[in-house]
Amino acid sequence: MMFERDSEEAGIYQDIFDAVSQQTADEFIIEYMPVARVLVMFDRGQIDLEPGILDEGKSSVPWL
Repeated sequence: MMFERDSEEAGIYQDIFDAVSQQTADEFIIEYMPVARVLVMFDRGQIDLEPGILDEGKSSVPWL
């Protein structure tokens, strides 16, 4: 299930990125797409963050 960015149901990730944006000069552009596409684009360096996706086999963060 996906929600529009400005809907009340947009979720915690949108809230987190909005809060970070208010305290920094960073801008986050949220785009919704299939998980497989996100993983490929992340591997190619076309996406900087992939919130909500955990691929334990790819993780370089030891605690994940």
